Amino acid sequence: MKICVHGADTIGRYGGVSLAEAGAEASVFARGSHAAAMRANGVRLLMGDAQRLARVTWCEDARKLGVHQRALMAQPSQAA
Repeated sequence: MKICVHGADTIGRYGGVSLAEAGAEASVFARGSHAAAMRANGVRLLMGDAQRLARVTWCEDARKLGVHQRALMAQPSQAA
């Protein structure tokens, strides 16, 4: 199943890596500092002393990711 995660903050990375580990074809849409970090290090998740890595497609332009069967919105809320 193709699943797009919109947002690569902590929740988005956790979702993307977990979905990929479970066998989904996961893609992550990210911008700014999160995109720069993924460009340099790939999509990785640090949990305590453990590091989890997964093959996750990522992109700064969601249109380039194509059609997905599901989407996970993982954007932080805006502070008032």
